Amino acid sequence: MTLSILLLALKSLRSNKLRSGLSVLGIVIGTFTIVFVNAISGGVDSFIKNQLSFLNATSIFVEPSSTSLASSRLREEDLNEVIPKTKHILMWSVLSMGRANISAENKTEGYMLIGTDENFLKVMSFSLSLGRYFTKSEVVTSNKVVIIGKDIANKFFDREDVVGESITIAKKKFRIIGVLGDAPSLSGMSFNAIVYIPYTTSKRFLIWQNNNTLALVFVARNAESVTLAAEEIRIILRKLHNIREGEVDDFNVFEQKSMVSAINLITQALAYLLIGIAVLILIVSGVGIMNIMYASVAERTQDIGVLRAIGARQQDIVIQFLAESVILALFGACIGILLSETCIFIINHLNLGFELVRGIFGDIFALGFTGTLAVFFWIYPAIQASKLDPVEALK
Repeated sequence: MTLSILLLALKSLRSNKLRSGLSVLGIVIGTFTIVFVNAISGGVDSFIKNQLSFLNATSIFVEPSSTSLASSRLREEDLNEVIPKTKHILMWSVLSMGRANISAENKTEGYMLIGTDENFLKVMSFSLSLGRYFTKSEVVTSNKVVIIGKDIANKFFDREDVVGESITIAKKKFRIIGVLGDAPSLSGMSFNAIVYIPYTTSKRFLIWQNNNTLALVFVARNAESVTLAAEEIRIILRKLHNIREGEVDDFNVFEQKSMVSAINLITQALAYLLIGIAVLILIVSGVGIMNIMYASVAERTQDIGVLRAIGARQQDIVIQFLAESVILALFGACIGILLSETCIFIINHLNLGFELVRGIFGDIFALGFTGTLAVFFWIYPAIQASKLDPVEALK
């Protein structure tokens, strides 16, 4: 009996090509949208996380206050006082920032400089593509060595393999010992277009005047101790800077954990929004499918009457219509998934700087949701068709 119902369903679909085609089209659009939107959502999430990969949830930044009435006295020596007095700090580093003219190969251009120490790479989760990083002794002895971003290497030398070459910074010659690997950008600032030097070297050989902003970077032992570590740092620095109760801090303490959480919430909200749009499109397609089914019932009234007259039960009619829905749903869903995967593949090979991230979850969700919705919108017309009186249907 099941085989005969299935054969009837296939015969019915072949004899009603227009109706079947419209139903499949609606399912294809819905499935394609779900898979494609899911890939966009995954791509956005991956892109944001890659660009902000250096934002460690356990990182704490201490910067000079821009609103304090008193000038900031934040300095690298504060590290020597803070580290022994806190129990929640795992790593630390110091940053001084400024700009200077960089010269090499008869080219000169202004770039940002960051003065730091031997812990910078670990604290910021960066890596080198070539060469090595500063050693502690090079920082202590104020060696004139530099790490450059790959954009600077390409700009001055037309290549990245520049370890051992020399560049001139503010008329002082420095030796390149390493090239930074792929680093992210933040607020239009690319870490690949920055020169990194020991902070002691910047103090000894370079004068940046008012552009020599100093920041301290700490890494807490774990995410649970970030808030405790930040509060400890604030209390210690207030005592070191002789800030009395009620007075404003001459520094700011930033926990990266809150920023990381905010970014995660934004990406999740975007994902839900995109999936919601896809589901809405699929529901609209489902309503269209149901209308097509109602028209199908009206067109096939006499056929249903003949089936009932020769002994077909109500459940047989329902099963036939549902068999048609399952066949169309699976066929349309497979086409939709294939089209979406093809589009994702093509877009990812165009090197647009943004990659769509496909996942098996998107395909499974699209297939399951599309099939369920299609069957759902077929149930009511199928039940109505099964209740037709054989005599009335044959008229």
